[in-house]
Amino acid sequence: FKFGCAMLGSLVTTIFVGPLSDAGHFHVLFWITLVLSLMPLYPTLAGWIPERLRTFQEPGMVKLCKGCLYDQGSFQEKKMPFIVITLCGLSAPMLAAVTTYADLAIGLVSAAVLLITFLVSTYYIFPRTFFRVFLSIVILYMASVSIGSALGYYYTASEECVPNGPNFSYTYYVTVTGIVGSVVNFSAVILYEKFLSTGDSD
Repeated sequence: FKFGCAMLGSLVTTIFVGPLSDAGHFHVLFWITLVLSLMPLYPTLAGWIPERLRTFQEPGMVKLCKGCLYDQGSFQEKKMPFIVITLCGLSAPMLAAVTTYADLAIGLVSAAVLLITFLVSTYYIFPRTFFRVFLSIVILYMASVSIGSALGYYYTASEECVPNGPNFSYTYYVTVTGIVGSVVNFSAVILYEKFLSTGDSD
């Protein structure tokens, strides 16, 4: 069910992204993306997630404003992991800004420094199992050279930009290929469940 919903959402998205991009309606795509990004807030605000509600009378809880509490006790107890996780999340936009507005070499040096810093911090702060998982993910991504973004520009560039190139429209590159990919993925899941899956949940 989860995979089916994800595939359906991907299919619906690819149907309109390509034509809207070819028509130059990028502002429409922006507003659609903004609405879709804000949608996960509703289940949280509506209380659909089965979590215990906290009150400001509890020890360590600080009331910031109406409906907003700050668990100062948990933060003080797990301050360093929280800081490392927060900085790790902020590193992506920070590096994007550095590589965009500064020299590429500075961006590479900054990325290397941040990566080493996070690895060392993870080694000393988190359990060893977590560190090994983090290290394996880092090695996996460093060993997987990806030029997908550059190829996207190459495939969709105009004839003036790339003579005798593919010159794909966004409708073909995003919508048609996306629909074909979704159909193939869905067919692969059906074939797997039919012929390869044992059905044993253990």
